[in-house]
Amino acid sequence: MQCIRPDCPITAIVYSDGSEFEAFLLEITAIMAERGMRLAGLVQRSEPKPDRVKCDMHLRDLATGMLHGISDDRGPHARGCVLNTDRL
Repeated sequence: MQCIRPDCPITAIVYSDGSEFEAFLLEITAIMAERGMRLAGLVQRSEPKPDRVKCDMHLRDLATGMLHGISDDRGPHARGCVLNTDRL
């Protein structure tokens, strides 16, 4: 993974495993906050559900720590997209 460059206002990171990358983002943003950095933006957090094929999706507000649900529970056999675009 490449270094973070403070002179670049926008960054793109390509990844293959979403759950590992989500864990990485949560860890790195927690470290940055502990070091006194002011954070803003949203990070996706997926929460697996044992009786569902699809996970619940949340956005964590880095400035406040609040979680905002962005998915709909469409039942245990849902296979399509569960994103609620009105919440997004």
